[in-house]
Amino acid sequence: VSQSRYTLYSFTGFTVNGANNLIIEGFEFYGKSDQVSVSDILANYYWDQAGKPAMGGIAINVASGNNITIRDNYFHDLEQKAVNIENGRYVEITNNIIHDVATKSVSGGHAIMRQQGSGVFGTPDVADAYRWEISGNLIYNVQQRIYSWVPSKGYANFVLDEGKPINIDETSDTAMKALIADNIIAFNTIDGIRLKSTANLEVLNNSIYTAPGAVDADGITDAATLSGGGNQFPGLVVRGNAVMSGPGTLAFELSDGFATNPNNATLSNNAFSGGGTAPLDNPASSSDGLINLGPGVALFTNPMTGDFSLRSGLGLGDNIGLS
Repeated sequence: VSQSRYTLYSFTGFTVNGANNLIIEGFEFYGKSDQVSVSDILANYYWDQAGKPAMGGIAINVASGNNITIRDNYFHDLEQKAVNIENGRYVEITNNIIHDVATKSVSGGHAIMRQQGSGVFGTPDVADAYRWEISGNLIYNVQQRIYSWVPSKGYANFVLDEGKPINIDETSDTAMKALIADNIIAFNTIDGIRLKSTANLEVLNNSIYTAPGAVDADGITDAATLSGGGNQFPGLVVRGNAVMSGPGTLAFELSDGFATNPNNATLSNNAFSGGGTAPLDNPASSSDGLINLGPGVALFTNPMTGDFSLRSGLGLGDNIGLS
């Protein structure tokens, strides 16, 4: 399926259900949320969901299927998500441009999400295949600007905790591996990459530039979410990532993954500036795989013009950030 503009007037654009060996490429998914103002939603439609102007919600929902490739698409101005993965297996999301997602949402939303409560197969994956791969995407200005109206509770919880560029929920499957690599994430106002309990998860060479002045704009964070405790992130690898965040933020917060997984995790050759860390009892030194360049150090050449190459003269080599 390729080469088309797709304007989303309904909540979900494409639902993949039971397909195998499917490629979705070359689409522009436009959700029209830029045509609805935040003030209009707050004044007229916050509680009146039925009367709210139509906006595209989820562009692609992978409900089930194997060997699904989503590449070279353009997603923008969506109320909810660009891509949501439920029970998809061997899903590749690569080389897409995603921006302005969840800015007009009243119930959360993320750019790319591996959905909670899904993706538990009980049988091992094919050897050397990634359960899902999120790589080479440009994701920017994904942020929640309106306090969530939670349908299941019926009231506003007044927490801006949605609008994550990449959000990975837990799975109890362990006979798998997954990849998040070579993505550029910019101007996020909450966690750039949010990880929950997942086995053999590789987070490699991502470049993250958080929104200036956003006090909750952390870089890469984790949370142990499986019941029963124990090793929450077996085989976790976090390597070669570059994060520039603001004062008071956490460029890396990986305390859960490494605390529950002390002998089977790798943290190496990551660089950050501006914010702090909370990985292994909060050390921030090159000896534990985090190179702290310090506050006020520009990590990227010129993010405002889209140049996310590492600034020359930092002495970081060629294996950090987008490779």
